[in-house]
Amino acid sequence: MNMLGLREFVSRYPGYFLALLSLLYVCASKPYPNGPHIRSDGVGYHMWTKGFMTGDFSFCKYGDMHVYGGEGVFSYQGSERCLIKYPPGVALLRLPLMIWFTDPQETQHISLGEHTVSMLCGALALILIVLLLHLLLQAYGVSSIDAQFTNLGAVLGTGLFHYGTYDNGFSHVYSSLLCSGILFLFFYPGIRLQRIRTMIFVLFLSLFLVRSTNIFMAIALCAFYLVQQRFRFQAFQVCAVAAGGTTCAILLQVMINAYATGEMTLSSYGGESFLWHRPMTWSVLMSYDRGLFLYYPIFTLFVSVGMISRVSRPLCVLLVGLVSVYSVLYGFWHSWALGAGFGHRGFVEVVPVGALALGLALPYLSEVSRKFVRLCVMIFTLMTLVLMQGYWFSTLPAAGTSGVTYWEHLKLLHFSPYFALAFMTVASIMYLILWLRRKSISSLSASV
Repeated sequence: MNMLGLREFVSRYPGYFLALLSLLYVCASKPYPNGPHIRSDGVGYHMWTKGFMTGDFSFCKYGDMHVYGGEGVFSYQGSERCLIKYPPGVALLRLPLMIWFTDPQETQHISLGEHTVSMLCGALALILIVLLLHLLLQAYGVSSIDAQFTNLGAVLGTGLFHYGTYDNGFSHVYSSLLCSGILFLFFYPGIRLQRIRTMIFVLFLSLFLVRSTNIFMAIALCAFYLVQQRFRFQAFQVCAVAAGGTTCAILLQVMINAYATGEMTLSSYGGESFLWHRPMTWSVLMSYDRGLFLYYPIFTLFVSVGMISRVSRPLCVLLVGLVSVYSVLYGFWHSWALGAGFGHRGFVEVVPVGALALGLALPYLSEVSRKFVRLCVMIFTLMTLVLMQGYWFSTLPAAGTSGVTYWEHLKLLHFSPYFALAFMTVASIMYLILWLRRKSISSLSASV
């Protein structure tokens, strides 16, 4: 990109430019003390890379990798074969890059190159998510400024940025990317899905293999597509291909489980199960300990503003349905908060649906209402970022956050001066860019 192209990009997309600079800075400097990139659940996902490279899927020899926080990676340990509780989808998506930096014979340590590739893949997934959502919003007449506010709010105001950087070894950013890809293929004008059935098959195959709970998202997306297409025969053909991909993924997971344990089961989580006598749905949504709407408050805009317009309302209904299903599902799971993490990470996957619902509604609001929604996006995004910086620097606990600690962070009692300076710098640059853009437009109008 030459300087003229860079100046044009900065002028047209100031929000994306600053977000990209922030992403590059976080990736290059790793400003948080926690590490390395591949740890905890990420160790299990990464073991699959070595399995694909060697053709040996017994995995027991990688047990010493628990030094990276992967003590609970195996749900079954036999004398010769072990079962990784996490499916192989993340490893498959990263394999084209990771294969060049991974020593398949190393059973104890993960190299710097492998950690770096994990970080780069997470960052690339974030960029692709924003690109796909922006193209979709622009295709339906949403202005560039509104698209930027929506997408940056969706990335920075939820757990997407966190799980694409700090916890890039986890699966959530990849589930979100696959969701964005499916939405793009289903609804971008002019795409003839009959000609790209293989891509649809692969996307739905990958969706389940990245995270097994994504099966509910796959069903919901296909049902939504059928309704939007008024149950045309071609839509049933597309959904049949999607169902084929999901079915193959389910059969593959059953075969993996049977190979390790000798039993034909769908779940790879062993003795972990649901507690049907203990509903925690309210805690999933509203708890100070990672409740969805308290840590990602922009979801309130997704489900409220999205209902205003006839164009965005179907997507909003889809989002409400997905949030309802997942909140009930996670509420009965024995670990309703899904272990340690920033916010309730089980909803990061559905962020693209909410972003589209909000973005498509904005053109149908009055100018005053649109400015108010933009202000709310900024406030809610800053709330999430304040909580995130607390999590990154361990003033906000990974689990068991109390109401006192939560509000102390929002009152900026634990706010780092370093982050305050960063916010002021970003806001100043954004204002300067928008001022220069308005000035250039005014000069052009005056000359005409």
